[in-house]
Amino acid sequence: MSSKSGNFLGSRFYEIMEKLGDVVILSLLWTLCSIPVVTMGASSSALYYAIHKCLAGESTHPSKDFFYSFKSNLKQATVLTVVSLLYSAVAFFNTYVAYNGWGDIKLPDWYFPVSFLLFVPILFIAPFLFPYVARFSDSTSKVLKNSFIFGSIHVINSIEIILMMAASVAAFVVFPPCLLFIPYIVCRVTHFMTEKAFATVLMLMDKREHPEKYPEPNKDDSENADNEEDNEEVDEDDEDEDEEDEEMPDASSYSEYYDDDKDEEEDD
Repeated sequence: MSSKSGNFLGSRFYEIMEKLGDVVILSLLWTLCSIPVVTMGASSSALYYAIHKCLAGESTHPSKDFFYSFKSNLKQATVLTVVSLLYSAVAFFNTYVAYNGWGDIKLPDWYFPVSFLLFVPILFIAPFLFPYVARFSDSTSKVLKNSFIFGSIHVINSIEIILMMAASVAAFVVFPPCLLFIPYIVCRVTHFMTEKAFATVLMLMDKREHPEKYPEPNKDDSENADNEEDNEEVDEDDEDEDEEDEEMPDASSYSEYYDDDKDEEEDD
């Protein structure tokens, strides 16, 4: 009986079901922890952190990783969520007033398209904001600044993440049970995109903390390499000269031939 249970626990089917269980559990945890709305940022960073641990092979209990990150980043992530929501509300209100006016006040027609510029900062910041919170420890101002930098550099990824978030909201409205897996899938794809952007920063941080891993090239070695290249060029030139000498006939042979002919003429 024990051998059969051991075979089942180590089977491929069990691994697949375990991963599906993690998908459902983490999606439900994100949904429940996001109900207060202002905690949506903390739950998003916690989901990102748990997924990252699973993919790195450093997690045995994804739910524990989720709550660990949720508690650690709750304060900062909540502040960032409130700031993002207030800014988004101001941007929407500005666009509404630009289109409909405010009472008897009517704004010029050209201001309506200009009003959409207020959405640019939040569109660049939002895709990288909570992944950054999950992966780095920084002040709130630096989190906003660096998230904007990442978003403005990786514009295509930012647009794709925003569109994916909008599609997930539409999918939830049409089919509410998709909350059992949509949060995990969206975060998993976001992780794939943002980690590519974070890779360079992580390498620089690791280089600063562990410079012994990245030895600088020795000047003597580089000079020796240059000398070897110069020697190879000289050898090639010598070989070319030797080949030319072999191809050109010796002038002494002509002189000897000419002298022989001259002696024969004198004998005659």
